[in-house]
Amino acid sequence: MKKAINILSTIIIIFLVLSLISNIIISINEKTILKIISFRNLFLIGLIFSVIYKSKFTYLLLLILSIFFWYNYFFSNDLNSFHSNAIIYFSANLFEVLKFYINNIFLKKIILIIPFISFLLITFLIIPARAKYFFNSAK
Repeated sequence: MKKAINILSTIIIIFLVLSLISNIIISINEKTILKIISFRNLFLIGLIFSVIYKSKFTYLLLLILSIFFWYNYFFSNDLNSFHSNAIIYFSANLFEVLKFYINNIFLKKIILIIPFISFLLITFLIIPARAKYFFNSAK
């Protein structure tokens, strides 16, 4: 089970890093250097940091980011417009970078569902596994 969680964590980290790189590429192409430190990128950096490092602080950060994502996902009025919500669709710029190479609507739907699947795995696999680890090590 621990090996499967490590593999899923690696896959999630790869998607998060690709999303962060695509956000930086879009910011550089638009010549808006201040967008590099935008909320979307800070959210992704915090998420990558909390998935990679295993401590009680990063566990708490991961739990807060997960709650924040699910709150935005369930209570947002703009789920159809993927450019309007930077938390729910943080992979939108990944599609913007790749659409010059691959013009496929199926690929767009896969890329836009990456955040949902990532947080689903984080919420139901990674957070409980870390909670078990930290609560068992506290004894």
